[in-house]
Amino acid sequence: MKTKQLPQQTPKQLEESTRKQILETYVDIVMNVSFFPTRGHLLEAGISRDKIRHHFGNISQLRHAAKESYPLSFQGVL
Repeated sequence: MKTKQLPQQTPKQLEESTRKQILETYVDIVMNVSFFPTRGHLLEAGISRDKIRHHFGNISQLRHAAKESYPLSFQGVL
């Protein structure tokens, strides 16, 4: 009996998947602590500075992308 192999993600799909995962983690932190996460918070969640820079350029651009993707999550955030 042969086992099915899952289709391999293309580099573009992997990049988009990682980007989405970073955004979701950022938004989860925002919703739990009600303020914008620092690099330290993100590092504790497994998101390094290099990942932020690679996928978003900097933490400000990550914040902007998160606000655009999940605007309701930022209501009442300091």
